[in-house]
Amino acid sequence: MTTTTDRPLPPVTDRATWQARIDELRVREKAHTRAGDALAAERRRLPMVGVDAQTMTLDGRPTAQWPRVAAGRSDDLAAPGH
Repeated sequence: MTTTTDRPLPPVTDRATWQARIDELRVREKAHTRAGDALAAERRRLPMVGVDAQTMTLDGRPTAQWPRVAAGRSDDLAAPGH
């Protein structure tokens, strides 16, 4: 069975050339990961915003239940995106 592709395949090379290229790529991947980690750490350090108990939620219900839900446990409050 013959398979065709719409995109060209990468060139065939020897092991040493492949190893050099993958080593370079891994350096770039690690830098990318570290940059993402730094952004996430910066996001976690953003200041918090207080929520008024009379503020309405997106579904129109008041947030007055937050004090009862949290019961004084500030570490249990949800943060956007988490």
